[in-house]
Amino acid sequence: MYTDEFEKPRSMNVKLVAIIITCIIFVIAIVLTSLYFYNKNLEDIERKTPYIKIPNAYIEEDKWSNEKLTVIVDEDKKLIKEYSFDGGKTWQKENKKDFSDNQNVTIMVRDTKNLLSEKIDVEIKKIDKIPPVIKLPEQNSIYKNSIFSLRTGVTVSDKESGVGKLYTTDPLTINTSVPGTYTVTYNAEDIAGNITTQTRTITVLDIEEEK
Repeated sequence: MYTDEFEKPRSMNVKLVAIIITCIIFVIAIVLTSLYFYNKNLEDIERKTPYIKIPNAYIEEDKWSNEKLTVIVDEDKKLIKEYSFDGGKTWQKENKKDFSDNQNVTIMVRDTKNLLSEKIDVEIKKIDKIPPVIKLPEQNSIYKNSIFSLRTGVTVSDKESGVGKLYTTDPLTINTSVPGTYTVTYNAEDIAGNITTQTRTITVLDIEEEK
């Protein structure tokens, strides 16, 4: 036959176990709730984060030109909906655009989630539309049988891309043994492809040099 003294400890043990189980369930509930809100927050962050943070853009064939240069955005086209080459003012489907003047191009993209990337600047500075300058000497008269070069005193300069190659003359030489008037054409080209043409009239006098 059980006594009250035996029943009390047993009842206390049952209550203690119940309290422990309740605490464990409570802790598990807190952990699961925290994980739920944590994952939900991550999903919200993911939905608000663009696929492309900063676009990778460059100039196609980054060399001197007297016409245009092409800026290209090199990204996965499957992730991008539209491209902007003016800081988001206008948008286009193509990932490249031509520019005919030196300038800073501000690029950004809109992804398939309609989220915008950060901006990146690409500087165009190799467009040169100014032809080189040919400076000819003022002296254009020589004596018969003189030793004379069509290049003496001639200079060619270019402020932008620079002179690409040696200028040419047409004809290459003149016959100083024959008096008369000769027309010489000078052609110069800069690295960007601009060409300057200038003519010079040289007179061979029918008087021999004094010895």
